[in-house]
Amino acid sequence: MAYDSSMDTLKHIERVGYYEKIYKDALNNKIITDEDINCNIDDMTLIDILALLIQGEDIPPYCNLFTDINKNSKIYKLGTYHKDKLELLKFILEELDERAIQHDRSKLEDPEKPYFDIWTPRIQEAGLGSDLYKYFLEQLKPALIHHYRVNRHHFQHFGNGINGMTITDLSEVLWDWNATCDRHEDGNIYYSIDYLSKEHGYSKEMVKVLSNTCEKYFNKSK
Repeated sequence: MAYDSSMDTLKHIERVGYYEKIYKDALNNKIITDEDINCNIDDMTLIDILALLIQGEDIPPYCNLFTDINKNSKIYKLGTYHKDKLELLKFILEELDERAIQHDRSKLEDPEKPYFDIWTPRIQEAGLGSDLYKYFLEQLKPALIHHYRVNRHHFQHFGNGINGMTITDLSEVLWDWNATCDRHEDGNIYYSIDYLSKEHGYSKEMVKVLSNTCEKYFNKSK
């Protein structure tokens, strides 16, 4: 019987929703309780960055990447389209929910699904970054080209990679990576964050922010 990737895709979408809920609840609590934000890079998380935007503050200029995310995320700034932070918070929470609902839906249809039916089980058996993993990804390339084009939670969606993203895009990226790691017995989100930083060229500061988010909110032990 031919492999049907739909079940794996739906399980992955469900797991992404699990991380989105944790993320959304943490953000909601941080804003509602007016929790102070420690802007030290050793403590900063994605949720802190988004909370600063909701409060109308600027992201600390640790590196150019933060400046780019701030620039791309101006829709979230107070005084742009929203009257107060609770109105903006509601808008953001609705957007986060929509991201979780729509995540990877394109994998369930043509032209992507036939390729994922063939290559998903093989990719799951290969270790991240291994030669076999890279070979399977190359075979999946026709589907990935379409997938990247219609899904903003991939660096390849943007001509300038991670620098083209908003903070919401980057949040969905992290849910996706955690959900993917959960599907592999040897999955390790911290290894993935570090490995992908070398592949996609994001900074050591962003490695720290992504890792902090996983450790503080997603209960991922190092």
